[in-house]
Amino acid sequence: MSENKLLSIAIPTYNRAEIVKKTVMTLINQILGKHEDLVDIVVADNASTDNTQEVLLQIQSEYPNIFKYTKNEENMGLGKNLQISSDRAVGKYVWFCSDDDVLYDGVVDKVVEVL
Repeated sequence: MSENKLLSIAIPTYNRAEIVKKTVMTLINQILGKHEDLVDIVVADNASTDNTQEVLLQIQSEYPNIFKYTKNEENMGLGKNLQISSDRAVGKYVWFCSDDDVLYDGVVDKVVEVL
C-alpha cells in the first residue's frame, strides 16, 4: 500500500463481521476506479470472537492496495482501538467511520474533493 495517500478511512470493529463487510465494501466500491492512489481503508479489529477476521482477511486478499486489516490480540477498548486504527493509517488525513455506518453513494468523491 502506498505511503502517500491523501485520506485513510479508519474503522474500529468488534464482532460485527457482516455489518463491517457491508461498510467496507461500500467504501471500496466508491474508491475503485477513481481514488486508489488517494484513499485507503484501515480496519482495527478489537479481538473479535466471531468470523470478522475471516471476512476481513478475504477482503484484504482481494484489495491489498486499498485495504489494510489488523487484529488486536486482546480487546483494548474503543479508545485504544481508535488509536490503533489511526496509527495504521498512512493518509495525510484520517476519517473515522463506525463499522455500521451507512454511506451514501458519492460520499468518498465529495470528501476527496473537499480535501
